[in-house]
Amino acid sequence: MYLPKHRKYADSKDIHPTRALRRLGAVGCALAASTALLLVTAPDAAAVVARVAVAPSDNGYRVGCPYTVTATLTYQPETVVFKDMTEDRSLGAVVSVDKKATTTWTPTVTGVHTLAAYTGVPRPSLTKYVDVDVTGASCT
Repeated sequence: MYLPKHRKYADSKDIHPTRALRRLGAVGCALAASTALLLVTAPDAAAVVARVAVAPSDNGYRVGCPYTVTATLTYQPETVVFKDMTEDRSLGAVVSVDKKATTTWTPTVTGVHTLAAYTGVPRPSLTKYVDVDVTGASCT
């Protein structure tokens, strides 16, 4: 940037607007990158459930039959709480192994069941759900 000899420092009219925007953009990118790095490397963050699934059944899901429910976590170890929201009953709390927690679910009524899995305090944004349609009346 050109500065007249009689002035030692540039004033605001000497700075081109595009250069100022470029500098502001560079500062913003640096700030965003450092924030992202802090979030990725945060050591005390709690694991969250990334997915919940019920083992498939060849004959459909039936009342009185046990099924395996698995929650996959972002990382571990963490205790995962499973719940049947339709019957409003707990399926237990399980400590994860290799980023997975597994429990057994035995439906007692027919209809669509919403199964939930979460860590810590249940919050809608961090709870994962799966809907299972129980159509059969018995295992046999």
